[in-house]
Amino acid sequence: MKIKPFCFLFIYLLVALAVNPANAQTTHNDKYLELAKENYIDNEYEKGDFNIARYLGQPEAKANKILEIIKYKNPKPTSFLSGFYSDEFFKFFFTSSAYQWGSNKTKNGYIITKANDYKNYFIIVLGKPFIETWSILGNDRTGQFGHTVGMSESKIIIGKLSKEGRMKNSCVNFKIKGPIQYFYNPKFVDTNQDGTKELLLRYNVTLGDSYLQILEVYKTQNNQENYCFLTKPKIFKARNGYTYYKDGYFYVSIQHPTKEEGHLNASRQLLQVFTNQGELIKEENLPNHLWTTNIESLDIKYNYD
Repeated sequence: MKIKPFCFLFIYLLVALAVNPANAQTTHNDKYLELAKENYIDNEYEKGDFNIARYLGQPEAKANKILEIIKYKNPKPTSFLSGFYSDEFFKFFFTSSAYQWGSNKTKNGYIITKANDYKNYFIIVLGKPFIETWSILGNDRTGQFGHTVGMSESKIIIGKLSKEGRMKNSCVNFKIKGPIQYFYNPKFVDTNQDGTKELLLRYNVTLGDSYLQILEVYKTQNNQENYCFLTKPKIFKARNGYTYYKDGYFYVSIQHPTKEEGHLNASRQLLQVFTNQGELIKEENLPNHLWTTNIESLDIKYNYD
């Protein structure tokens, strides 16, 4: 069997970042790449991944230089994805993880990746960078590889804003274990039409043979919208699919093989629709959208509002 060029799929990341206007500048800052190279040579992989993410956060970053440095890590695949998925899916999967490192705000090995606010509260998502290598198996893609620049874990911080809109103090601080391929922007949405907005956290956890999309819905302990006091979240999970809230309903789509199919070539998705009370009101067996160009439900630009 002929092995295709290493990191073939990672070219999607290179192309996507190359057309980003922010990357069209003629100057760039290579100091983080130089540090990452030294880290990898010294077997300091966590520091190396951190510096790669720092480099991606530079507005003048040139993504084709990343591969020159990652090779010093001698990366080995630790997970795999089905080769039956579409080019559009692979482009989303490998590029979205790199786009989340646009901030230069760092602390104790974490980088701020997402932030939002509502009324006099803020929420920030910090990630600890972790580069994961994927093997693509099945169809005609066997032998291809790709990298995600995700997180080994994320830290969620919620706090209050001053009258001037500045972060005054924090009141909630917890971690979500990874590896996490991508963390969507947190949203404040009234999912049960009671006049109080819930906090929605949506992210993709990587598994050995796939990914798991998770949606956590946090209510405040009273109707005063005090986000310093949250209840235990309602959680929706979708393996190799999606889960999100829209227009009063929660959608969960899970990859589902037929009796004749295995995990790699599963051609169907089981879509379930739930009310805000958790009642299942609709179920459909549909073609696997991950095989198609229709990946809107995974799009990082998806907006709950």
